[in-house]
Amino acid sequence: MRQVITGVAWWFILTSPVIGYAVYELVRHPYRHPDIGPHGGVIVEWDASHETVAEVVIDRQCGILTVYVLDPWAKRSRDLQTRSITLTLDAPKPMVLKLVSVPRGWYQPDWASQFSSGRVLEPGNRSEFIGTLRLVTNGRQYTGHFTTDEGRR
Repeated sequence: MRQVITGVAWWFILTSPVIGYAVYELVRHPYRHPDIGPHGGVIVEWDASHETVAEVVIDRQCGILTVYVLDPWAKRSRDLQTRSITLTLDAPKPMVLKLVSVPRGWYQPDWASQFSSGRVLEPGNRSEFIGTLRLVTNGRQYTGHFTTDEGRR
């Protein structure tokens, strides 16, 4: 019995710094998500309450911009009640785009987690894109800045 108690005591002594650091990181950064999203795009933090993040995907071969709305951990999609998102590109050339929703089904046309632009960019463009995402829905405002760089991936 004494060996069991000694073993448990040593286990607590040796693992307490690891457990303490894990709890500290969880409290300090409760919504830890990767920089690259599940669709290969850049993650944009755009919600002050950290309930959602957005992923900006640029299909450089077709010239299509797509935005996915995800949960705080950038794992699953999260629907928003809106039909469009405003995306402002500052570089390579300034333009304002209206991304329309791609609804999941006919039964919820106002709810979507994917927004697409259609072909708006020059296909094959390899330059860096800098921009801002904006959305106001149900009295909440979402705003986030993003930078995509083909060279860093």
